[in-house]
Amino acid sequence: GVGLSRLARRPAATSLVAAGALLVIVAALVINAVLRGPWLDEFWTLHLSDPQQGLGVLVREGWLRDTHPPLFNLWATVLSAFGVTSIPVARLVSNLPALGLVVGAAAHLSRRMPEQTGFHLGMLLLVLSLPQAVESFANYRSYFWQIAAIASLALVARHVAAAKADLVWRHDLDVAAIAVGA
Repeated sequence: GVGLSRLARRPAATSLVAAGALLVIVAALVINAVLRGPWLDEFWTLHLSDPQQGLGVLVREGWLRDTHPPLFNLWATVLSAFGVTSIPVARLVSNLPALGLVVGAAAHLSRRMPEQTGFHLGMLLLVLSLPQAVESFANYRSYFWQIAAIASLALVARHVAAAKADLVWRHDLDVAAIAVGA
């Protein structure tokens, strides 16, 4: 009660607490991803990303039949072509960009509308601490990408709603880029 209301009135302290919570959550995500053993679906990702099969075969015989977005399989193929075939390493290398997207979206939109920072931080911490997000980050599949994309789009939607105005291309390309990236 009283302690939280005092903290809320001190933006620097709130930001410090949020940054600390974010660091703890990201550390937990990374530790879980590195220490967890592989599971069958992740070997399917390795199969769908084997560049030795040829891009045409991967697309026709795998990506278009897989329930996961082809963009993730393309990214996994690029990683595989660069020699990233260890499942724990591939988890991190594949999921860190999605994590960066949602954290970057929250930070950027908070700078654009500082009065919405509490929502952005709360949404970010809530989404990243969900059991589904923690579990998904530790998988070499597109699950975490989908969670990060949905959260980023929710942040953009909140931004547009709070601005009470449609996006204007000349001034809002950054917001549109977040939405397109998601």
